[in-house]
Parts: sequence; structure tokens; C-alpha cells
Amino acid sequence: MMKLSLRSCVQWLMLVCIVCVVGLFPSSHSVAAQVSSAPLIQHQNTATDSCFSLDVAVIVDQSNSMRDTNDREEFRIIAAREVIAQLGFNRLYLCPDAIHRIAIISFGDTTVVELPFTPLTPQTPADWKEERIRLGNEITPKSLDATHFIAAFAETKRLFDELPPVTDSSLPRKRAVLIIRGLC
Repeated sequence: MMKLSLRSCVQWLMLVCIVCVVGLFPSSHSVAAQVSSAPLIQHQNTATDSCFSLDVAVIVDQSNSMRDTNDREEFRIIAAREVIAQLGFNRLYLCPDAIHRIAIISFGDTTVVELPFTPLTPQTPADWKEERIRLGNEITPKSLDATHFIAAFAETKRLFDELPPVTDSSLPRKRAVLIIRGLC
């Protein structure tokens, strides 16, 4: 049996998170983007009904083991910020009528709501850059002792239950992204 290194485990976890986030994009869109400060976006929107609003809770393991051993590079913070970035990209370039809301919950032996459900409302790339930085700064590395999922899940459920309804006609799809160290 091959023993996986810490870096391999973290990369695998990041891949899982990215696969979850990629599912946020409607399948009827063809997207090509260049990586630069002003990306060139080409897309075809052949079925606007494939766009839908999302309520996404990002639940981040911030236990001591994440800080001390499993994620010294703070990939968990990068992953949470990437979920924010992908949702905003979706709203700005692909589904401008969608109402996406995001929450970030950190957990260890306690649960901390880093960001209560907040609508993502970019209108321009410049607006989105500012909003993305502001929201991304809401999550910071912490050391919250032991790993206790139950309280984090209960808090996430409470946040979902207390969400006011959206004003558009579509019901948002509720999703949770769990960022943990994985089992290696």
C-alpha cells in the first residue's frame, strides 16, 4: 500500500473542493477564459433557465491539527476564497440574474460564523474585485482546538433555516462545501 504524503493529501482535498465548485456552472454554457487581470470571457447562453440561485455554506476545519500539521500552508483558506471567487464569476459572467448567497463557518471544538449568508452582487469586474477581496478577508486561519463536526453542521443548518426567501421566482439550491484535512 502506498503511503500518501501531506502534500498529496492536501492536493487531493483541493481537487475535491474544485470538483464541487465546478458543479456550480450551468452545463449549457461554453466558457473560455484567459488568465490575466482582465480575463477574456466568451460564453454562449442557450438556456437561461439553466441558471439558478445558490445558497452555499462553506464549512472549514480550523482545528489545531490543521494549523500545526495538516495544513500549514493554509490551503483551507485559499479553497474557501476560491468558492467565493467561483460563485461571483458565475453571477458576473454567466448567470447575472441569479442570486447567490454565501456563508463561511469555521469549526474546531467551537463554531465561528466568519461570514453570515451574504449576497454576491457584482455588476462589473472592478466591483467584483473589490467585493471578492472584502469577502475573502472575512476568513482567516484560526486554531480552534479539537475537530467536532456536529456543532458546525448544526450551525450551518440554523443559518440555512434563518435565510430570508429570495426575491426572484426561483428557489435557491442549498449547498454545503466541507473543507477538511481528509483521511490519509
